[in-house]
Amino acid sequence: MKNVPKLRFPEFKDTEPWEQRRLGEVADFSVKTNSLSREKLVIVEGDVKNIHYGDILVKYNNVLDYESSDIPFIAESEPGVKPEMFLQDGDIVFADAAEDYSVGKCIELTNISGNIVSGLHTIVARPRINFASYFMGYYLNSDIYRKQVLPMIQGAKVSSISKRNLSITEISFPTLPEQERIGAFFQTLDATIASHQRKLEHLKMRKKGLLQKMFPKNGESFPEIRFPEFTDAWEQRRWVDTVNISTEMIDPTLSEYAEMPHIAPGNLESFTGRILNNVKTVEEEQLISGKFRFRPDDVVYGKINPQLGKYFYATLDGLTSADAYVFRGKNGLKQKFLFSLIQTNEFFKYSVSVSKRSGMPKINREELNAFSFLAPIEKEQERIGAFFQTLDATIASHQRKLEHLKTLKKGLLQQLFP
Repeated sequence: MKNVPKLRFPEFKDTEPWEQRRLGEVADFSVKTNSLSREKLVIVEGDVKNIHYGDILVKYNNVLDYESSDIPFIAESEPGVKPEMFLQDGDIVFADAAEDYSVGKCIELTNISGNIVSGLHTIVARPRINFASYFMGYYLNSDIYRKQVLPMIQGAKVSSISKRNLSITEISFPTLPEQERIGAFFQTLDATIASHQRKLEHLKMRKKGLLQKMFPKNGESFPEIRFPEFTDAWEQRRWVDTVNISTEMIDPTLSEYAEMPHIAPGNLESFTGRILNNVKTVEEEQLISGKFRFRPDDVVYGKINPQLGKYFYATLDGLTSADAYVFRGKNGLKQKFLFSLIQTNEFFKYSVSVSKRSGMPKINREELNAFSFLAPIEKEQERIGAFFQTLDATIASHQRKLEHLKTLKKGLLQQLFP
């Protein structure tokens, strides 16, 4: 069988198969690293930058640009850094330890314009032959390559991989022009993903700011930002008078609930109200203990660990766990406004402050009923609730686009490498 990828750019379809070599044959593993802990690194300026293994695992992408990336410096008082430790463009830095199977994740360095070294729990591989920029950074993080790495991982609580094991892994690579085409393609795709990520973060920050400005500050009766048609002062309301906390707990073993979704706090993204893609039906989860019923327009709120901000606005019938409350506004409190209210900083600080106790933090019904807040007339509540619902829909749309791009990248990393 020819060593060729499933998917290939048209201009390379009839070219020769990819060359196969051991990584130790095409890369030098003798570059020394240091053992400085995170405490020895600083964010402010210094003379030498340092790559920490934790940043490789959770922060950096496949290619690390020296100029544009956030890389810490070594504190000036730390000795032991020698010129032979300085990294070069094209060097590959592996994280050789992790608490999970992400061990072996690596970055390719580019655009180096100053002194930079590799730190604690890292392994440097310096190419002996000429590879196109970006190619190795993407190839060595692909599932195709990592399938070789995973069986070599050692350790129980902390996983690790050795320099020797990395050196005997097999790599495949095409001609330089095809490498350049692949590397440039993934760089463009990563730039698109980064752009969508920035847009998404901007929208989330905008929402956070508007939640602060469209609700009155402590001690005031008027919000900083308001729809122009409303001018009346907001009035003090009590939770106990305006919110019904459901007591409708049902038996999930009854057949009428079998096909309903079970949405618990573990199915929710913190602070966004977004339901994750891990929801199962009642039947699939084989639930047996009592669950709360929710219906369209109910507000569902996780009562355990309120500092995690787990909540959602229901658009369908379903069940939630006994670790959540189901809210329904009453006496003039509108549902969408209520959903916006529980996302405000005032409600968050209150929920966290009253939930502090030994054991598991939890906010109970009595503590919720003691909460008081300001609310406008019903028409203004409706405007505010609808506004934030529209903003949430825009955020969700950008989130879906971002997830689609990440899924596309994952698939192409499997198909563009043999």
